Amino acid sequence: MVDAYAQTISTDSGDQKKKKNKPSPDKIINRFDTDGDGAISKTEAENPPPTRVALNFDRWDTNDDGQVTAQEIADAKPPTSAEAIKMMDTDGDGKISKSETRGRLADHFDEVDANKDGFLTVEELDQHRQQRQQQRQQRDTRN
Repeated sequence: MVDAYAQTISTDSGDQKKKKNKPSPDKIINRFDTDGDGAISKTEAENPPPTRVALNFDRWDTNDDGQVTAQEIADAKPPTSAEAIKMMDTDGDGKISKSETRGRLADHFDEVDANKDGFLTVEELDQHRQQRQQQRQQRDTRN
């Protein structure tokens, strides 16, 4: 989820390649579905220790049946900034420090931290997403 948010803040063309290498929903199911029923249970998601699947499980389980299917993963939208903060905020202070971030968000922490206070807030994540969207639109209109 963390990963899903981190993917939205890519900053160079190499990140496009990384997005293409993102595992398909079927590959995620195959990796975590240890009982072979075609879905991931909460227990399967949490074993091994916290993974992207475990962090996103409740958000992906849209029908609240306690299992995540490939279709639910495929239909999942990136988390909102508030959801991303909630998933990463290990100390519960409503913002995330650099030590609480992972993936590309950690790599670009200083860029996203607009006020340079050492924490990321919902507002800063939203602002960065808007800037990235504008940059993508400008790039797309040039191509």
